Amino acid sequence: MKFKVVFIAVLMVLMAVQVQVSEGTTKKHSTSENSKLSEDQALIERAKEAVKDMLNDPESARFKNLHIGTESNRPVRGEFNTKNDMGGYVGFERFYYSDNEGVVRCGPFTITTLIFTSGDDTPEKQAMRAKYKRYFQDGW
Repeated sequence: MKFKVVFIAVLMVLMAVQVQVSEGTTKKHSTSENSKLSEDQALIERAKEAVKDMLNDPESARFKNLHIGTESNRPVRGEFNTKNDMGGYVGFERFYYSDNEGVVRCGPFTITTLIFTSGDDTPEKQAMRAKYKRYFQDGW
């Protein structure tokens, strides 16, 4: 009888230790995930602020499809919409942001006029097409 009581007590102590160890492992893992999540959120917030700094009405900015690229510089890609001078929203426009390059916008005027217009195929246009492809096609 005495042996059963001691055996049960030891078993309960071992179970309690195992629960504490597994909870500690879970907490460490969660802290690591939370750290990664907060870094990603901070990067996305910097991207949003950089886009807003370019706008006439930064308070009207709306964002969607935000994601962080897999490239080494971890760019943020997404779309934003803002109001024009008349107070109406103009439509979503793509953007690319990285901490070392800042914001690159991809508006219809920019693409059509500067990149895909007919005429001579200058080195500048070739470079712009390559940059457009890297920013707005490869990462989406």
